[in-house]
Amino acid sequence: MEGQRFPLQACISGWSMLNRQAAVIEDIYFDPRIPHAAYWPTSVKSLVMVPIRAPEPIGAIGAYWARQHRVSAAEVEMLQTPGRLHLGRPGEYPGVCRAGAPGRGAHGATGRGQPAPACGDRRA
Repeated sequence: MEGQRFPLQACISGWSMLNRQAAVIEDIYFDPRIPHAAYWPTSVKSLVMVPIRAPEPIGAIGAYWARQHRVSAAEVEMLQTPGRLHLGRPGEYPGVCRAGAPGRGAHGATGRGQPAPACGDRRA
């Protein structure tokens, strides 16, 4: 999965950003929002993805489980907390996924070519 690119509309981080809400998925293989082929070579079974700055998302933060896991409300809340912080203007922090033109996504890119577990990057 690392370094692969997906259109914003075709990955779970993009879904979370476009819908401005958390995606809580107990079994990734039963959720149509997941690009299943990308996860086959991984050990991921469950995940939660939350937008960073939900009113105007600039990226997404995800947590993954290697075993099927029912995500609790407390776990979602914990993951959403850093996503509510003000991160400045897009591009102000080059290591953080930043917003740009919608329609493209970089699942796993941080803007410096460094891998990140989940990133619905909306740069053109």
